[in-house]
Amino acid sequence: MFLRSNLAECGIGNAQLTQARDNGVRRAILFAASKAAEAAYAAIGFRRIGTYRVVMFNTPRTIVG
Repeated sequence: MFLRSNLAECGIGNAQLTQARDNGVRRAILFAASKAAEAAYAAIGFRRIGTYRVVMFNTPRTIVG
């Protein structure tokens, strides 16, 4: 989920996540771009389980693991 900072301050993201939870969603992966976002997610029951990063390559690549 991405919200522009002016919308995030209004609690729109938390309202959508709470609605999803109330509709039966039990698992979600969220990226918190700030401590405030992380705190907002924690306030509605999410917990930190790791650290993730997104990589944007200049040219497309196939990564074989």
